[in-house]
Amino acid sequence: MQLEKEASRRSQLEKVNGELKDQLASLKSLSRSNDQLERSKRQLEEELMDLRRRMEVSQMEQSQMEQYRRETDERARQEVQQKLEQVNLFLQVKNFLFDVDKNAQNFSELICEYTAFFQTYLVQCTGKKTKRKES
Repeated sequence: MQLEKEASRRSQLEKVNGELKDQLASLKSLSRSNDQLERSKRQLEEELMDLRRRMEVSQMEQSQMEQYRRETDERARQEVQQKLEQVNLFLQVKNFLFDVDKNAQNFSELICEYTAFFQTYLVQCTGKKTKRKES
C-alpha cells in the first residue's frame, strides 16, 4: 500500500510539476511578450516626442514664413506707394513744364507783337519828324 501511495503521490507531483512547467513556459512567453511590448512602447514614445519636436519646429517655421510674407507684402506695398509718388511727381513736373513752355511761347509771341508795334510806331514817328522838318 505504501508503494501505491508513493506511486500515486509521485504521479500527482509529476502532474503538478508538468502543470507548473506549462505555467512557467506561459509566464516566460508572457514575460517576453511584455518585454517586447515595453520596447515597442518606448519606441512609440520616442517617435511621439520626435513628432512633437518636428511639429513645434514646423509651427515655428510656419510662423517665420508668415512673418516673412507679411514683411515682403509690406515692402512691396511701400515700393508701389513710392513708385506711385514718383509717377505723380513726374506728371506734376511735366504739367508744370508744359505750362512754362506754353507761357514762354505766349510771351515770345507777345514780345514779337510789341516789337512789331514799336517798330511801326517808330517808323510813323520818324516819318512825322521828317515831314515837320521839310515843312
